[in-house]
This record gives sequence, structure tokens and C-alpha cells, in this order.
Amino acid sequence: MADVMQQDSRADQRRAALGEGMDHTPPPREGAVRASERHSARVRFLRRAIIAGCTITISIIAIVALFDPLHHLPHGISVDDVGVEGNVITMQSPKISGVRQDGGAYAITAAQGIQDITKPNLMELRGLDVTMGMTDNTSSHITADTGIYDGKEDHMSLAGHARIKNTSGYDLLMQSAVMDFKTGVFSSRERLTVTVSGGTISADQIDITDNGHKVSFAGNIDSTFDPPDQPDQQEPLSQNPVEIR
Repeated sequence: MADVMQQDSRADQRRAALGEGMDHTPPPREGAVRASERHSARVRFLRRAIIAGCTITISIIAIVALFDPLHHLPHGISVDDVGVEGNVITMQSPKISGVRQDGGAYAITAAQGIQDITKPNLMELRGLDVTMGMTDNTSSHITADTGIYDGKEDHMSLAGHARIKNTSGYDLLMQSAVMDFKTGVFSSRERLTVTVSGGTISADQIDITDNGHKVSFAGNIDSTFDPPDQPDQQEPLSQNPVEIR
């Protein structure tokens, strides 16, 4: 038994001596193979990243082409700054210009424009200011708190303290109105007041057609006019305004 134990001990000593003398460093060829595998992995990763980047870029271009926010707006539009948040595009100081069918020019400006890219032909304009040239060589200045401009149909709805002031002398005040830039037709279906030289007219509705040459009132119409000036040698007909209902 003792002989067997001695033999085992000597065998263990020989194995230990052999283990201490062995070099466990991988041979050069094995290290080169691992380096090559790491390089191939990096190449595959970069290739996938490039393909993914190209795919994302193409998708963005397709989305922009599909939901181009300015696609349906006139070519004469310009903005100072543009911001995007979700589906909403905000434009600072938008300006839109164009020419009506009768050749009269118009210019639309606003403090701010807001547009939903899912409705690319519509733009909400805040702090609205419009100038329109008329065929009789006069011009109209139009203001409102807000306006919804349809670039496809080229018409706009006004809301909030809407006003039209023409250089010929009339001043129209209303709460809302609709105007068509192509035809020059203007209408309002809320109570309004028109001030002209020598008097005022109030009505429930108004329609302005024929590029401003034809004005029609409807509903409850009240009008008040001052009497015409009389020669000094004649007695005035009345000292009070004449009211026509």
C-alpha cells in the first residue's frame, strides 16, 4: 500500500512539473483567427448600420413628399421661421401673395401661421392683415383676430373683430366673414355695421360681388344718414339725422 502511495505521489510531482513548464499562450495562428473574426463582426455591424441609415433617410424623404406642408399653398408664400411639433407646423410671420382673376393683387400677412400636416391645404393665421387692390384703383385693408386660409381653393374665413376699410371711404365691421380671393366675392352672415360718408348701415347679412361693385344687405336692416348740406340762404330741413328702416 505504501508503495502505491509513493508511486502516486511521484506521478503527481511529475505532472506538476510538466504543468509549470507548459506555455498556455494561444499559438499565433489562433490569435489571428480571433482578430479576423472581430474585424468581420465590425464590418457586418457597419454594413447593417449603413443600410438602416439609408432606409430611414428614404422613409423621411417619402414622408416629407407625402405630407409636404407647403404643397398646396401658393408659390408666393414666405415665412421667417418654422417649427415642428408632432403633426403641427408653426410658422412665424407668414406672407402669402397672389393675383385674382380680374388682375388685382393681394397680400396676406399674419403674426403666426399654424398648420396640421394631415390637412396640408389649410392654414390657421393669427393676427391677420390683408391688403387687396381693387379694379377701381382703390384698395381694401382687411384685419381679423384669426383666419383659416384654404390654399387649394384660395379663399379664407375670418373670425374675431373682422374689419374691411376701403380707401374710397367705407368701413365695415363684423364678427366673421368669408372671402374668395379668386373671384373677389365677400360675405358675412353675422350682424355687421358699415360706415360710409354721411351715415351708417347695419344688417344681419352682406354680400359683396362683382369685385366690390355690387353690395347687397339682408335681414334686419337699419340705416342712418345725415341730411345733405343746404345753401346758407335756405332753412335746413332738419337738424337731426334722418333714420331709414
